[in-house]
Amino acid sequence: SYLASTLILVIFGTAEPAILHFSVIVSSSGDFNSSGSVPVIDLALEMLRKQSVLPEGYSFAYTMQDSECDQVESLNAFLSEVLHSNVTKVGLIGSGCSVATEPVGLINDNWNIPLISPEPLEPQPSNTRSNLFQLFPPADNFIPAFVTLISQFGWKRVFVITQDENLFISVSRSLNQGLLKSSIVWMENRISRKANLSSIQNLFGNQIDDFRIFYLNMYSNLARNVLCEASKRGLTYPRYAWITNGDYIDGWWKGSGCPDDAVANVLDRALAIQLHPEAPLNHTTDVGLTTEQLLSEYKANLSQYRYTYVSALTYDAVWTLALALNTSMHLIMTGNESGCESESGSLEAWENFTYSNSKMGCILKKTLQQIKFYGVSGPVEFNPDGTRVYNMVTIVQYNNGPTGVSAENIGCIVGGNLSYSIGHNILTVYPIIVPPDGTTINITNSINIWITAVYYLWSSIGVLVSVVFGIFNFVFRARKVIKLTSPNLNYFIIAGALITFLTTYARLYPDITEHYVTIRCSLQSWSNSIGYSLGFGTILAKMFRVYYIFNKPSPKKVTHTHIHTCNAYTHITSHYYYPDPVRHLPNADGARCCWDMPDSADHWRSSPGLQT
Repeated sequence: SYLASTLILVIFGTAEPAILHFSVIVSSSGDFNSSGSVPVIDLALEMLRKQSVLPEGYSFAYTMQDSECDQVESLNAFLSEVLHSNVTKVGLIGSGCSVATEPVGLINDNWNIPLISPEPLEPQPSNTRSNLFQLFPPADNFIPAFVTLISQFGWKRVFVITQDENLFISVSRSLNQGLLKSSIVWMENRISRKANLSSIQNLFGNQIDDFRIFYLNMYSNLARNVLCEASKRGLTYPRYAWITNGDYIDGWWKGSGCPDDAVANVLDRALAIQLHPEAPLNHTTDVGLTTEQLLSEYKANLSQYRYTYVSALTYDAVWTLALALNTSMHLIMTGNESGCESESGSLEAWENFTYSNSKMGCILKKTLQQIKFYGVSGPVEFNPDGTRVYNMVTIVQYNNGPTGVSAENIGCIVGGNLSYSIGHNILTVYPIIVPPDGTTINITNSINIWITAVYYLWSSIGVLVSVVFGIFNFVFRARKVIKLTSPNLNYFIIAGALITFLTTYARLYPDITEHYVTIRCSLQSWSNSIGYSLGFGTILAKMFRVYYIFNKPSPKKVTHTHIHTCNAYTHITSHYYYPDPVRHLPNADGARCCWDMPDSADHWRSSPGLQT
């Protein structure tokens, strides 16, 4: 209020307008470019002035440093601000990316200033970051969301490709525990941030042949290179599924070195897990703008900067610092040390703050811990360890259509449950088929022992009778009655019958080794067709012979050419139409009768998790 502001000016003797400085560290290069945050900071400061958030006589100003998304450069930028600058900073926003923020978050408390980070960070014990406040929801939220998503589609195997960097390695460790608890098999390959083409090619070695579900645990520039290699290998939907981070910038799949349409083909039907929060576009906020208004003004002022998805978080970061300073001013004005009595230093106006004043730093820290407001990124509130109170994860799906790749929210995960958006369900997410995960589905046919005995008995009788007829045909082939039946054709009929009867033994004999199963699968698909063709094809040929003789006005000898032609035609057509038990298995990809058989029945729809 105006009265409170006036009292502050009187007590601390501030005659001239006081400028409170804070530092912003962004990354203008490296794996993650957050320089697009600058226009948002300017918009936030303008709105703070319009809303009179700071008491009269106070204003905000900032200085900017580039961390280059590098640990060393980030530390140098921070130390330059606190050691070599003539202006004392009351807070810090940054430092551009997780790699650059982590080291600063470990030491900033030594100068009694808070670090407010809009970027995702590696999870750490709370006592190591005592004065860091993370607006980006903790990475630990990702693990249960990932497990829920995998389980939703019945997948039991997943291959993770991790960038060799602390943030992603930490996620990988947590992911390992979460997947093991859910009995999900996983394998991981790590790749350097500076990986060349050869390194990326090695990712797709023999060890991933049994996997169809891939998760890219990395920054977007490296993810694009991996997808480029995947496109060359044809690892696309519906036989493969890809999962990426949903916190990449718009159009991240576009770039040089690989055709955009090649990457787009792999991205079609890919899923993305988005951790960063977003408020409804037209929802009323406490920070002067709706999300829609912010995005509109932000994009209009980008000009020389590149869009960043943490823009809303950065806007709220500025407001978080301003609201905390405003509250702390009222505490200081009333002499309320807010539980910081044991800290060294004295209560001063913030324009007189020094880095050695632990009491002032303590008051600001406790104020930040209790901050609550509704920003453009949703409700802002912090846990005791400085992480944001937020547990909703958004699921996004990419679709490659006539106009290119588009991204659409298909649902969200809260409390371990996936709720689809209106108009979405499992059939709209994967309209052709839910991609199989590469798990071999064992199909066991159990037949009663007595039925098996009957089959063996009848087959044995059939084999015996066929052999007897074969011997009889051979011994009496010169007799007139046998000659009239075409003894040579009789051999074909007998051979077809023998093959058909012997197939029973191959079908019913118990599996012993993988090699035997492979042979048996081939036999059962071919023996029926061959036996049927030889037997009934020859009978048809003999019928054709009789038809030909009795339907010709003038008798003419039927040559073997006519019969063989008819027999060959019968063989081809009967093989084509005879049901193939392997080809018509109602499963997708993973359900195979034998290990070396090519994938089949991709047109069948599979039920998630259905195993027989």
